[in-house]
Order: sequence, then C-alpha cells, then structure tokens
Amino acid sequence: MSKNIISEKILKNINDNALIYFIATVCICVGIILGICCVKYLTPAENDTMVNYINIILQSVAGEGINSKAIFVQAIKNNGLFILAYGILGITIVGVPVILILNIIKGFTLGFSFSFFISKFANKGALLGIFSVLPQNLIYIPCIVIASVLAIKYSVNLIKLKRNSTNPFATKEYIKNFIMLTIVIIIGSGVESVLNPIIIRFIV
Repeated sequence: MSKNIISEKILKNINDNALIYFIATVCICVGIILGICCVKYLTPAENDTMVNYINIILQSVAGEGINSKAIFVQAIKNNGLFILAYGILGITIVGVPVILILNIIKGFTLGFSFSFFISKFANKGALLGIFSVLPQNLIYIPCIVIASVLAIKYSVNLIKLKRNSTNPFATKEYIKNFIMLTIVIIIGSGVESVLNPIIIRFIV
C-alpha cells in the first residue's frame, strides 16, 4: 500500500470521526492541564520524596547507566496496557466513559511529569522535560488518541446494533488496527529505551 493511499485513509478516518477525535483530544488536554495544576498542590514532603527519587535515577543514568532493556519493557507495559484496555473496552457497550477517563489519566501523567521537571529542576528540568518526556510521547499520544477513537466508535456501534449483528469484517478490521497500533507502541518504546538514557546522560 502506497504512502498516498495510507494518508488518504487516515484523512478520511479523521474526517468521518472528527467529533470523536475532538472529544478524545480534549480529554487528553484536560488531563494535561490537571497534571500541571496538581504539581502546585504537592505537599513539601511529597515534593522532597519525588525530587530525591528522580535525583537517584538521574545519578544512576549519569554514573552506572540504566538498562535499556528494562526501560523498553516498562515502556511497553505502561503504554501497551492502555492500548489493550482500549481494545477491550471498545467491545463493551459501557466502555465509552471509561475510555475517556483513561485519556484524561494519560494526559495527566504527561502534564504532571513535564510540569514537575520544569518546576523542580529549573533549566535542567526544562531540558529533561522537552527531550526525555516529549519525544516518545509524540508517538504514544497519537496512538492513544487513535485507539480511543476506534474503541469509542466500535462501542457506539454495539449500542446501535445487537452484538450478534456486528459485521465480522468490522471486527477483523478493529483487531487489525489495534495490532498495528501495538506495533507502533513497541517502536516508540524502542525510541524511548535507546534515546532517553543518552539524552539524560548528556543533560545531567
């Protein structure tokens, strides 16, 4: 399949599901805002605990280094579980609210991480936030949005139709799309596991 055909299919999918994409994206943005705001309300004890924990990790990376394999596995767990959850929730009739809540949670973790780095580690934190948090999330977040849209659309279709009336082809397409998203998540995890230790070591 050529790149043009793939691009056309993606654009058609976005146009056909513009409202769902908008809602899914808004939920992630709401989560990001909540995450940023939450940093301001951490207690001094919570601040100190998190700062000490992050310092230990940074020193480990700068000194002995970090096992890239461990980062890779953890990244797949963190993001792969989201994709799996969306896939399962999409085949349930009551999955839509939970899917949107998961979007908010994903946005929250991103907003909290980025804001915490900047507020607690000054200029170094800004660099860490930009170069160790954002790169892989440029892959993860679109996957999360697409997965949530696919799941919401499938769930809504189940509400309109009886389960035994669902088009088998649509189900196969649904599974195929989630397999492709999982592959992209694995690629993103590879980027995170390889680049992050290098970036952190350079900044620290």
